[in-house]
Amino acid sequence: MTDVKVERRRAVFREAIAGLSERARSADLMRLLLFPGAFALVLGFIFMFFGWYGAAHTARQIEQIPYLISGGFFGLGLVFIGGLLLASALWMSMLTKMRDKNE
Repeated sequence: MTDVKVERRRAVFREAIAGLSERARSADLMRLLLFPGAFALVLGFIFMFFGWYGAAHTARQIEQIPYLISGGFFGLGLVFIGGLLLASALWMSMLTKMRDKNE
């Protein structure tokens, strides 16, 4: 009698675990990496452009440093983060293709 209950619990547990793995394979996770990555990359280049533009239109070096810090470094950080997110999305898509090819 207890063996039947144990087997029933195991079957329910296996079904629940299978549902979790299907959610991880969905394209929603890819979108969570792809869209913010592309947005951060483009925004980073825009920040760097405006930092350069502000520094290029002032003659005094002391006025150029805030443009470098605010536009250049912040933009570079956004480009770096966006690139990592896009590379992660690409890596996940390649892993998914390889897994689907092997199944």
